[in-house]
Amino acid sequence: MRKILDDGLKLFTVSTAYILLSSVYFSFLWHSRIAMQLGTIIGIGFLGLWFYYGLKLKMGFIKGLMVGLMGAAGGILLAGFSLVMVLKDLESAFWFMIPWTYPFVGIFEVIPYPGVIDNYLPHISVIIVVVLTALGSWAGKARSCCSRMNG
Repeated sequence: MRKILDDGLKLFTVSTAYILLSSVYFSFLWHSRIAMQLGTIIGIGFLGLWFYYGLKLKMGFIKGLMVGLMGAAGGILLAGFSLVMVLKDLESAFWFMIPWTYPFVGIFEVIPYPGVIDNYLPHISVIIVVVLTALGSWAGKARSCCSRMNG
């Protein structure tokens, strides 16, 4: 359990640093179309970070899921608070998700607008990164088991 806590805290720290760096990038270059297109790489890199971190853990799906939940604690809190505010019919509820969504700004600019789900993409992204960490951890464990069997 201690390893899960340590790894979750490391993932939280790394992802928070990534979010802060991408917030600086998008805050200064939000008006540039080329910067937004390059921002897609930042978003894909953020998603890749979660999968790679899980892959490096080699803990299996459930433990990877727990590490992902701990790593995404900031996003989970912001999403929960935002959804509670939506239930209270406050128009500014989605603004609470802005810190979490900075790495995804480039991706949000590229994907088509699918209607209602577009409003909840920041909330869905929290679930996606947690699942990516779990899948990466599962793949890492499977890969290490296969390499031991073949070696």
